[in-house]
Amino acid sequence: MCIRDRIRILRKKFDEIASLRAYDNGIIYQDEFMKALNVEDQPGEEPMLYVRLFQKFDQGKTGNINFQDFVNGLSPLSAKASNEEKIKFSFSLLDIAGDNQITRYEVKIILDSSLKKVVQLTPEQIDKLIDQTFEQAADGDTKQNMDVLTFSQYEKLCRKCPMMLSMFTLSHLDTLFKEDPEDKPSMS
Repeated sequence: MCIRDRIRILRKKFDEIASLRAYDNGIIYQDEFMKALNVEDQPGEEPMLYVRLFQKFDQGKTGNINFQDFVNGLSPLSAKASNEEKIKFSFSLLDIAGDNQITRYEVKIILDSSLKKVVQLTPEQIDKLIDQTFEQAADGDTKQNMDVLTFSQYEKLCRKCPMMLSMFTLSHLDTLFKEDPEDKPSMS
């Protein structure tokens, strides 16, 4: 499938999401983005991971997503994106403060809000999961600060545990590019 066809299909999907608000086609607002992700929470109660995802898509920091933002935002989530792209994207997604490090607190905020409806984990279980992740990133170096992950530590951890990146691949994204049934010639 050529790039022109892929863009046409992405535009069609974008228009479906953007048309949720009848009076303002052409851009996607956060509530429309959440609906497209099947997030049914009240505004302000959405899982932090999805809020951060919207923020990463909204490259112009305008409070909405235009078509260019949409395409650029989906790019690192494609199965064709390199691990390097996924590592950079996921690191920036988890770095809530934007200070080039991921803190335990940032991970806890994202896990607490994202997992509470999917998996019933106690706060203690979440803390243990975070502890194990940061310990694995330290790789036995007790001199390292165990409260933050730098980009290089995160990158090393992702390469050591590539399954961490699987949640940053939308495998069904590539199914959008399979032959579009609307474009098949009719047999009548």
